Amino acid sequence: MKPINIIGSIVGIALTILSINSLKPSSDLAFAVFAVWSCSPFILTFVLSITHKNIIGVTVAIYLSLLVGLLLFLEITYWHQDPQGGIAILMLPFVLFAVIMGSTSLIKEKNT
Repeated sequence: MKPINIIGSIVGIALTILSINSLKPSSDLAFAVFAVWSCSPFILTFVLSITHKNIIGVTVAIYLSLLVGLLLFLEITYWHQDPQGGIAILMLPFVLFAVIMGSTSLIKEKNT
């Protein structure tokens, strides 16, 4: 367990909640459901940072998912606005889950 992993996961959760708030959901229930779904990849990285043995893979997963999530969010909401942007935002956690699973399985620690 590295403190930098836990901090990265908490930053991801905070930035996700702020980004969902910037979309101005129509109700508090919509905000809560959408925020929990969008934060779920970072909740997973928080749990992985505590329980997983591959610390380097988890670190790469956290910061790569932060970068990919930020770039895709900016692309969808600000750079190329589209009426179907809400659907793309709903699919963003699937992309982040793929990034997390890929990086934790592909990056191995060296045992020297």
